[in-house]
Amino acid sequence: MCWEQNLIPLFPNFNQSVVISDGVYEGKDIEGIRYDSRQGESGWYLITDDYNDDIKSLKMVHFYHVAFARPDILQYLAIPFGYRFIIKNGNVEICRDEEEECSSMFQKVIFHY
Repeated sequence: MCWEQNLIPLFPNFNQSVVISDGVYEGKDIEGIRYDSRQGESGWYLITDDYNDDIKSLKMVHFYHVAFARPDILQYLAIPFGYRFIIKNGNVEICRDEEEECSSMFQKVIFHY
């Protein structure tokens, strides 16, 4: 998937941490944003509509927990720092994280699965 977008994949390590909101393990529609991060962290923040905008409600977990609970998003977790993906109603958008919404970005890709 990264090669299709001319992106160099950056796979997280199973022992790296991922920040998640409620609803991620339950398979809900998801938004993933990857920030540059410290060693030991993947940089991924995965949130669903269950996120209540309270940072204290987010949980830091190991990547392998997410990998086993959400194999449907694994292909997107190799996207490099500075990108985001949104899976909503069976559609996937991938874009740079320079704007608040993917729909306003010049480099947007939509996948249907």
